[in-house]
Amino acid sequence: KLAEIRDHDMVICITLGYVETGGPFTDRYASKEKGKTLILLSGGTGQDVMAHDVTDPADVQTLGTLSGHRLAVANVQLAPGARLAVTCSQDSTVKVWDVPRGMLLATLKNPKPSFTKGDVVASVAISP
Repeated sequence: KLAEIRDHDMVICITLGYVETGGPFTDRYASKEKGKTLILLSGGTGQDVMAHDVTDPADVQTLGTLSGHRLAVANVQLAPGARLAVTCSQDSTVKVWDVPRGMLLATLKNPKPSFTKGDVVASVAISP
């Protein structure tokens, strides 16, 4: 076990990647030697995605929270270079995030969600 992070009642998804420093979200804990932060994003039964700097597993730092979903976060993915993240939720939305700034860039909505028919967004993927 390298590190223990407790954010949600139950973690459903995680993703890990290096992000270049260059925004208030990542600059707070950026590795001085590398100029990069090894970031871990986790989503779960809560409505938020938590971001952690895990560059040094002995000193895990919370970077912040990506907030905006109304129900549990089902999946989270980082784009190559980790500047963008995409999340999806049981609220039938997909959200695109600017990781270094911790900002929501866009929300894609299912125009006719039907929870009884299982029309929730359960997975996302990013093509390089």
